[in-house]
Amino acid sequence: MVDVGRAVSVDHSQVSRYERGQMSSISKNLHKICTFLQIDADTARYSLPRTPLGRKVDELLSLAPRYEPAVAKLVEALEGLLVAAHMSINNSDQ
Repeated sequence: MVDVGRAVSVDHSQVSRYERGQMSSISKNLHKICTFLQIDADTARYSLPRTPLGRKVDELLSLAPRYEPAVAKLVEALEGLLVAAHMSINNSDQ
């Protein structure tokens, strides 16, 4: 993932999230990755159903695409907090 990220100037964590199916938005970064990997970038073929939150994030990023890396970092931080909270709850149940 790191090598692909470097080759297309996309953070490797975002490449990894796409690879794991954790990203539902279709961005210019996904197009870069697909082009590099010689994968058909037909968005209709691969897009996932959108949620209201996903639509809001997409709308915000369409207004200010240069902030996508910051939004990705924020989502990663939230994901880490949620995972930690979930693990804490599971450990307290045992």
